[in-house]
Order: sequence, then structure tokens, then C-alpha cells
Amino acid sequence: MSDTVSEKRTDSQLNDSGNKLKISADTIIETDISKLEKGDNCESKEKDLDHFHSEETIESSIEPSKSQFLIVFIGLFLIVFMAALDSNIIAIAIPSISKEFQSLSEVPWLFTGFLVGNTAFVPSYGKLADIFGRKAMVITAVTIFELGSLLCGFAVNMKMLIFARTLQGVGGGGVVSLSLIVISDMVSVQERPKYQSIISAAFGVATIVGPLVGGIITETLTWRWNFFLNLPFGLIAAVVCLLFMNLRELDRRSWRVKLVRVDFLGTFLLVSGVVMLLIPVQGGGTQFAWDSPTVITMLSISGVLLILFVYSQWKWAFEPLIPLRLFSNRHTAAPFVSTFFFGMTVTPPMFYTPLYFQIILNHDPLAAGEDTLPLLLSTIVCVIFSGMFIAKTGYYLPLLLFGSATAGVGMFLLSTMDEYSLVWQRIVYLIISGSGMGLCIQTILIACQLSVEEKDLSIVTALKSFWQTIGSVFGLAIVSTYFNNMLGSNIRDVLIEQNWNGSIQTLVDTISSNPLAIRSSNIPSELVAPLVHAVVLAFQKTFLICIPFAGLTFISALFCNWKPMEMKR
Repeated sequence: MSDTVSEKRTDSQLNDSGNKLKISADTIIETDISKLEKGDNCESKEKDLDHFHSEETIESSIEPSKSQFLIVFIGLFLIVFMAALDSNIIAIAIPSISKEFQSLSEVPWLFTGFLVGNTAFVPSYGKLADIFGRKAMVITAVTIFELGSLLCGFAVNMKMLIFARTLQGVGGGGVVSLSLIVISDMVSVQERPKYQSIISAAFGVATIVGPLVGGIITETLTWRWNFFLNLPFGLIAAVVCLLFMNLRELDRRSWRVKLVRVDFLGTFLLVSGVVMLLIPVQGGGTQFAWDSPTVITMLSISGVLLILFVYSQWKWAFEPLIPLRLFSNRHTAAPFVSTFFFGMTVTPPMFYTPLYFQIILNHDPLAAGEDTLPLLLSTIVCVIFSGMFIAKTGYYLPLLLFGSATAGVGMFLLSTMDEYSLVWQRIVYLIISGSGMGLCIQTILIACQLSVEEKDLSIVTALKSFWQTIGSVFGLAIVSTYFNNMLGSNIRDVLIEQNWNGSIQTLVDTISSNPLAIRSSNIPSELVAPLVHAVVLAFQKTFLICIPFAGLTFISALFCNWKPMEMKR
């Protein structure tokens, strides 16, 4: 009897406590908003936010059982793999898509739309996960990705497909960053590197199997099933998260309080600014001329919007989307800088290596994919190895430094490849390059996460994905522009040297837009060898450009915190 009374009393106390806490949170947030609207400075704002967060209900960090964790982990890996697969699988389906819709000129927007959607909303996911909980945001991201996949499969024209691909990108970006955040919540600091490295390895696996799966589906069914394939796996992942993910879900405050916490103005300014930045940078030199009014106007608008975003985070936002204090000391800023330059380093070789095998060695796309396997497999192996090594020893920065240096060496070796390179040389050079990049992927994430307190873990994890993607876009834009300029110049020199009788500019434009055309029937056989060598020289200079990017990754990593991860014995 006494036990029953005690239990009822305890339940009553908990309910009273929850009600009081809800009232307290509502009161606090109204008071804090009032104070901030009166123009309190940044220091007082930080104190107000600390006070506000100290009054939150306890956000559960319930340690899951091994079976529960394994189920959630498999679900997260599955949906991350599908998101990564989707970004690789579409390349094989492009000929079928462009043939059905008769719109080859709009094909690049299928990639641009996905990339813009994937990048622009990532920082928002990190903050919203803190406000509304991990489970709610993971399911939201999966739903958006699934809706985009469904619309892609039922697209009736290219514009609808581009919109659906953008929607896929919005969901896919959230799925990846939120999965890493959830893993950080579910395991100890010491276990994070091990499990996060496996999640990160999903990208490498998807890159390997994507073209194969896409080719089989496109040939046996239709290109639309490349997108329908996501639906059952996404549904499984959503159900797993709904039933087994029990993290940070005990916030009893009202939705009114949560909505007030959302930085709507900051989100609008950041998303708009990033969209206006990525479209011209991604399409410059191909879809738009760099000096065109479109590029200049969009970059100018982007600059204004991003400046307003920074000002809003400094002066206006009650709870900033991206707290500026994250950039106030080198231990937190340096990992972001290193992430940006690493993105510039890693993307060009992943993009141009398959092209090298297709253009220089005249391999078909499937054979070129097989030729690239040493690069991809070494990256996957080193991503997983780095996670295991950090989990075992606690040391991460030496791996980052060694990895970025090795990547730089790999870029130099790739720049020496030509049409006469031996098979073993190409394999070794690719393994060295992939190993260096693989050692950096996980260590940069750990460097970012360990540079902040637990309360900033989600936003920092999201920002890592954001900065790496931004770096990838800028790196690929710089390298692509340089490659195209070098290619055009080299081809022109060859044609002049060979006393080409036709229109030099016409042939330069033809080969620059499609280098595979050097082996077409319209090109005299005596011109093929010198033209191939002209393309080789462009590839060599392109890989050389990546060396400074790797060097900047190394230099910025020197400013990261050298203190190893604390190990619990």
C-alpha cells in the first residue's frame, strides 16, 4: 500500500514538475526575447541563452541496448547509403532521361539542383535537431528524400525532374548530417570515431556500386526505377527510427516555445545566400559565362544576403542558427577551414580520374569505373581504419596531418600519369591518393566535434558537412575552369603545329565540350595521338592544382587542438 501511495506521489510530483517546467520555459523565453529586443549585447545574449537552456527539460541520453543500437545503426547506414547511391546512380541514367524528355541542355541542372538542395539546408538541420529532437528531424529528412524520389519516378518533364532532384537533395543532406549526429548521441565519445567512420564509408561503397546498379536497373527496367528503389529502403529506415530511436525526445515545452527558438530570418538569409552562391559557381564556365550578367548579379546578391545573415546572427537572432562564437578561437575555426580546403582537395580527383581512363586510355565507362577502384577502395579502407585507430588511441590530429600530406603526394603522382603509364604505376598512385583522402575524412569530423561543448555538437557536425560541400563546389569550379582553358589552349597549339586546314576554333570548341570526340571519325588518324597528348597535359596540370589545396588542409590542421581525445579505461 505504501508503495502504491509512494508511486502515485512520485507521478504527481513529476507531473507538477513538468507543468512548472513548461511554465518556466515559456516565461523564460518571453523574458529573454524581451531583453534581446531591447538590444542586449552578445555577451548578455550568451548568458541569457545559457540560462534558458539550463531550464530545459532533461533531454534523454538513454543508453540503448546493444540490439536496439544495432537496429538503429543499420537503419541509419541504409538510408545514408541510399542517399549517397542516388547521387552516383543518376549519371548512368542520363542518356535515357535526356532521350525521353528531349532536353539534353537541362541535364546539368539535375546535378546542380541536388547539390544546391543538399548544401543549403544542412546547417538548419543541425539547429532544428536541437529544438525539435533527433527523431523528428531524421524522419522529416527521410520523408523529404522519399517524396523527392517519388516525384522523380513520376516526373513528366525535365523541369519537374529538376525540382524533384532538388527536393531529394534537401532530404539527402539532412539524412547524412543527422545520422552522424544521432550516432554521436547514441555512443560514447570514444566509440564515435568507429561507428561514424562506417557511416562515412557508405559514400565510398555507393560510389563503387552506383554505376553498376544504375546500369542494370536502366537496362532491365527503366530509369525511373533508379528513384523508386529508394522508397522501400527509406520506409524501413523511417520505421526503424520511429520505433527504436529514443534520444532527446523528452522536451515537454510547448510548440510555441520551440517555434520561437527557430531563427526563421537567419535560415532564410543563409539558404537564399547559399543558393545564389552555388548556382553561378557550379554553372560558371558551362551553363553561364563567368562574366555574364547572370553570374555577376547572383554573386552580388549572394554577398549581400550572406553579410545580412552574419549581422542577423550577431545582432538580431535570439538563438542564432550558427553561433558566431564558434569562429572566435582557432580550435573551433581551424577544423572548419581545414574541412573547406579538404573539400577542394578530394572532389577533383574523384571527378577527373574516371575521365582520364575514358579519354586517354579509351576505356568505356564501366571499365573506367573498374580502373578507379584502387582510389575508392583505399579511401574506404582508410576511413574505417582511421575511425578504429582514433577509438583505440585517442589521437586524431596526426592522422589528419599525415593524411593531407599523403593526399598532396598522391596528387603529384597523379600529375605524372600519361598515356604510357604502366598499370602498376596507376594502381599505386591511386592507392596513395585514396589513402591520404581516407585518413582525413573521419579525422576532420572528430576534430570539429571535439573542439566544442556537447551543446554545440549537432550544429558543428552539420557545419562540417556544409563546409566540405562548399569546398567541393569551389574546388571543382576552379579546377574545371583551369582544365577547360588548358585543354582549349593545348588543342589549339596542336592544330596550329599540325597545319590543320579546317576551322581551328570549331574543332577546339567541339573537343573542349566533349573530349571523347578526339577519337571520332571526323578526326584524321594522324591527329589522334597529338590530341590525346594535349588532353594528357591538361589532366596533369589539373592534378597539380590540387596540391596547394592539400597543403592548405595541412597548414590549417596545424592550428587545431593537439590535445588527444580523452580515453576512459
